[in-house]
Amino acid sequence: MDKFNIAIVDDDPMQVKEISKLCKLYLQNHSYSAKIEEYTNTMLFLESNYLELNLILLDIDMPVYNGIEIARKIKNVNQACFICFITDYSDYIFESYEVHAFDYICKPISKLKLFKLLDDVYKYTYFEPVKVHKSTFQTTTGRVILTHNEIIYLEYFDKLKDLFNRVVKIYTNNATYIVKEKISHIYNELSNDIFIIPHKSFIVNMNYIKIFRHNEIIMTNNVVIPLSQKRASGVRKQFNEFIRENF
Repeated sequence: MDKFNIAIVDDDPMQVKEISKLCKLYLQNHSYSAKIEEYTNTMLFLESNYLELNLILLDIDMPVYNGIEIARKIKNVNQACFICFITDYSDYIFESYEVHAFDYICKPISKLKLFKLLDDVYKYTYFEPVKVHKSTFQTTTGRVILTHNEIIYLEYFDKLKDLFNRVVKIYTNNATYIVKEKISHIYNELSNDIFIIPHKSFIVNMNYIKIFRHNEIIMTNNVVIPLSQKRASGVRKQFNEFIRENF
């Protein structure tokens, strides 16, 4: 197994120690190894390297930044991270869906509930038949980790016809990222079983294709992607094979 990284963020030191103790017991029982980081200060946590985290056990009601605000910041750069809210209140449950929280545990912490959460997280990370593919990108605002399923399409720009102004925009469900990289290099980093190149300036995730037209692809968000004539036959064949295998 790859190194697993867990962070516990709660302004109550006793609560942090209790959750950490239970996590260590779970790891010991299953002979798993993981790095556990403990934070009682939200500012210190946000200054840490949360890009590498696999799981965050996050209190909601905290000073300076609440858990929902922290989750939004994390998801902007590490969409592959599992977030579980741990709180005294059920009022925030609908907001937790907004940031795609994996689970929601009410205090006092139940050992049974926490162990079930850890079972699920480890299962989805290591033991699912289809592994979640993800890539790290160096964007103009810093490094981000994106799951391949989150990427809708990528577009290459060279409007100034200048080597230093060539960029690729990555469009996801939640944000747009700018990368100074050749689009061919990015394609080689992606899982090519779900991505196609319909035009020299575009990479498209087939999960988001709605319909083909003569020289266009309409995405589920209604964005129109050009389909070059010389690529059309091969792209349609790839898409038909993708549909047969996955649907």
